[in-house]
Amino acid sequence: MPDGSTFRIVSVFPGKGDAQIECDFLEVPNSSKPKYSALSYTWGDPTVNSFVWMHGNVIGTAENLQDALKHLRDPLDVRTFWIDALCINQKDEAEKATQIPLMRRIYQRSNLVVIYLGTYSDGSDTIPAFCERIEKAHKQIEELYADDLGNPRFIQKIIAGSDYQTLGLPESNSEYWHVFQQFLSRPWFKRVWVIQEAVLSNSAEIVCGDWSMNWNDFIAFLLKSYIAALPIFPSEVETKRFSNRPTDSSVTMSLIIFMMALGAAKGEFCPWNYVDLLHRGRIAFATKAHDYCYGLLGLSKELMDPNIKIDYSISVEEVYRQFARYFVIQGNGVKVLYNAAGHDLDLPSWVPDWSCRNIGNPRLCPEPRVEPLEDIFCSAASSIPSNIRLHPTSPDVLIVGGIIFDRIEPLGSQHISNFEIGYDREQKLTARYDGKAKDRDSLEGHEIESEKGRITLITVLENSIIADCVTELCELLDAEQLRGYPTSENYVTVIWRTLTCNMSRGSQQKAPASYSEFFKAFLISTTILDPTWQLPQILQQNQQEPEDSERNFRDCIEILMQSTEFVRCAKEHCYSRKRGRTVRGYAGQFSLYARVGDAIFLPLGSAVPFLIRPKNSTGNMYEIIEECYVHGIMEGEAFKLENVAKIDIHLA
Repeated sequence: MPDGSTFRIVSVFPGKGDAQIECDFLEVPNSSKPKYSALSYTWGDPTVNSFVWMHGNVIGTAENLQDALKHLRDPLDVRTFWIDALCINQKDEAEKATQIPLMRRIYQRSNLVVIYLGTYSDGSDTIPAFCERIEKAHKQIEELYADDLGNPRFIQKIIAGSDYQTLGLPESNSEYWHVFQQFLSRPWFKRVWVIQEAVLSNSAEIVCGDWSMNWNDFIAFLLKSYIAALPIFPSEVETKRFSNRPTDSSVTMSLIIFMMALGAAKGEFCPWNYVDLLHRGRIAFATKAHDYCYGLLGLSKELMDPNIKIDYSISVEEVYRQFARYFVIQGNGVKVLYNAAGHDLDLPSWVPDWSCRNIGNPRLCPEPRVEPLEDIFCSAASSIPSNIRLHPTSPDVLIVGGIIFDRIEPLGSQHISNFEIGYDREQKLTARYDGKAKDRDSLEGHEIESEKGRITLITVLENSIIADCVTELCELLDAEQLRGYPTSENYVTVIWRTLTCNMSRGSQQKAPASYSEFFKAFLISTTILDPTWQLPQILQQNQQEPEDSERNFRDCIEILMQSTEFVRCAKEHCYSRKRGRTVRGYAGQFSLYARVGDAIFLPLGSAVPFLIRPKNSTGNMYEIIEECYVHGIMEGEAFKLENVAKIDIHLA
C-alpha cells in the first residue's frame, strides 16, 4: 500500500434491513483483475455516528455511507466494492498520496460504478415513472417535427410553447416537476470528486432508495430535457434571481455537460490538460480545499508526471502556488491568468484560488472544449505568442509581457445587488399594469396575457433593469458623442454589443447581427412599458418612435417577446459587471471590484484583456483584478494603434 503497488477492495457480507453491516478487506496487486463495483457517493456530514464490523474490528462511518451499504448489500450473496472511505486510510496522508493516483484505473476496471444518491425523500420514488412520461413526450416531438431535429432552438420553442397536457405531461407548476428539481438538487450533482467517478466508468447505474437506472440513459435524458426547456432543473430562489454567481441549476447542468465532454455515456474518455480540467470544474464543490485540485487529477494527461505530488500535509495555499508555478513552466501562463480572479485565500493575485467561487458569471475567457468554437467573440491578443515567466528570485512574482492599453475613467455601478431593489420595482410595475401590487410569492408566476401571447411580470422587471444599464452606459459615453466612437461605429451598435459583451446567449460565439433588431425591439418595448424611461439622446437617431396604438401594454407583448433574446443575454453580463468608459473613450464591462484608474492590460497570447492595479507607489508591481470587456479591442485592434508599446509588468 505505501508504494501504490496494491489497492484494497471490500467484501460486504449478506444482510438486510437494520442488521449490522459486516465486511472484510482484500488487498490486491494493481496488475490483478478482481471483480468489484466502485461506489460513487457524497460523504455528507463527516461526523462518525455509525460503524461497520471489518474483519472483527469496528470502523466508524458517516451516515451517508452507512445508508449506502444497507441499501446496496445483497440479502443472500457477498458483494465486493471499492469504497474510498474504507479502502483508503483517510488518516494516513502518505497512503492517500499513493492511492488517489490509482483511482483512474480503479474506476475504469470496475465491473460497475454504483452512483448512490441516497434514500427516498421529497417524492423521489416517483422519478422512474415520471422519466418514462417525459421520454414518451420526447418521442412524440421527434415524430411530429422530425425534419427540424437539427435545430435545438426550434425544438425548445415547440415544447415550451405547447400545452404540456397534449404531450402527456403535467402543467409546468405541477408537483411532479418540483420533485425532479429537488432530486437534481442533491449534493452529488455538484461535487468535484464525482466527475471522474462518473466519467471513468465503463458501466454505471444510479441508485436512489430501491430503484436504479442506467447512467448513460439518464444523462442522455437530461440533455434532451435541457434542450427542450422542460422544467426539471432546480428553479432559482428569489434571492438568487438577480445574482451574479452560478446558481444551483446552472451548476448541475454545467457539470453534466462537462462530464459528457469528457466522454461520459460514450465510453470514449480521453485525458485533458490538467489546467483545463481545473478551469471547467471550477463550479463544482469540495469539502477540503486541496480537493479542488486533487479531485480532477485522475482525468488529466499529467496524472503520472513526477512533478505533481499529492500532499495533504502542506497548506492549501502552498498547493495552489505549486500548481500555478507548474502550469507557468508548462507554458500555460495565460490559462493561469484566466483563472486568477477571485481570492478567499492569502495568495499572490496571479495564483488561482481554486476554492473560490466568487468569480463573475458568465466568464469571458475561452472555455476549454474538445473542439474549439468557430467565430469566438474574443481574440484580443491570442494571435501573438505569450511571454509569461516566473521571476528568477521572487517565487511569488510573475513577469508578464503585454500592453497597458488604457485606464478606466468614469465607472458605473452594479444595478442589482439584492432582491429588494427588484421587488420594489416589481410592485410599482404590477400596480400600474394590473391595478394592484402582488405579494413577493407571486413575482415568478404572475402573468399578463393577450391574443399575441403571455409574459410574466418578472420579464417586465428584467426589461426595466436592462433599460437602466442602457441609460447608464449612454450617460458615460455622452461626453464622447461629439467626436464619435473610436472605432467609428454608431452608438446603437456600441451599446448593444457592450451590454452583451458581444456574445451570443449561452455561448462564447460572437453575437449575430440579428441582435441589433432585438435591441431595437427592446428600445420600443421599454418606452411602452415604462413611459418614465426616456430614450437616451445618443440613441435617438434613426430610432423609430412607437405609434400611439402601440402604447397599450397588452398590445406590445409581441414586440417585447422579440426583445427577450437581447434582454436574456445582456442581463447575464450586466448583473455581474459594471459599465465604464476608458480615457480613450472606449466603452466596457468591468469587474464589480473595478475602480476608477484601474489599468486595462492585454497580456500577449490572451484572448481577453484584464484589469490591473498598482501595488506600490512606484508602479512597477501590479495585482491582477479580473478579465474585462472593452468594445473595440477584443479582436486585436489595440496592437494596430499608435503609441502602444509592449512592456513587461510584474504581478504579485
